Amino acid sequence: MFRKRYDIDGFRLHLTGTYTPVTTGSGMTTNVYTTPGLTTTSYFRALVSYNGCSAATPGYAVAQKVIAGTIAGGTVSPATVCNGTAATLTLTGYTGSVIQWKICSTPSGVYTDITGATSSSYNPNTTLPLLSYVLYYKAAVSSPGCVPVLTPAAAVSVISCGKKSVATEITPGQFEVTAYPNPFGESFKLDLTTSSDERVELRVYDMIGRMIEIRQVNVSDLSNQEVGNNYPSGVYNMVVSQGANVKTLRVIRR
Repeated sequence: MFRKRYDIDGFRLHLTGTYTPVTTGSGMTTNVYTTPGLTTTSYFRALVSYNGCSAATPGYAVAQKVIAGTIAGGTVSPATVCNGTAATLTLTGYTGSVIQWKICSTPSGVYTDITGATSSSYNPNTTLPLLSYVLYYKAAVSSPGCVPVLTPAAAVSVISCGKKSVATEITPGQFEVTAYPNPFGESFKLDLTTSSDERVELRVYDMIGRMIEIRQVNVSDLSNQEVGNNYPSGVYNMVVSQGANVKTLRVIRR
């Protein structure tokens, strides 16, 4: 019994009017051809042969599916408020349908997601135990199937709104320490109340416990000491000791 046998010589592609053999994709010489990823509308036809003769199928257009629109992160304005006063961060100028607010203690550190903060505005917590501090926020903007775009960092500065911003509450007694200004820009100073003439030791640690600086200073010279000149932006713990008296302050560089 004789059976007709047809051979697929190969699929052809044209972009400019002339069909040429395809060189990419799978099944190029079978009856099922899968194209590679397309970036423009392309035209395909198959060349079929039988018993030494060949003929081409009509050409068929395969169009690329284009998703219109772009993702834009937008901007968030910084805020400065008194401790316990409500602050609102508002995302503006963005393009996208999915928003996730993030937080970090430094402007260039690793930002973590804030649970439930997924709208175009966010109200930070401004009642942390510290009287004065700075935290940094970003918003990640995306749409389904798109890579998120981050806004620039926006600082929220919470201040005590007093004459001097202190890092911890001061208890009455003969050994009291105040850091000011706090948060600080270039440097800060210490205001010490003590009845002793012993030298004062200052130890400064970053938030992961590494010691950044150590100083020993005479009581009479302490008010002239500028601290923090070379510190990167971030949160620091300062241990001030004089004999058996010890105070720990938390200071923040913007």
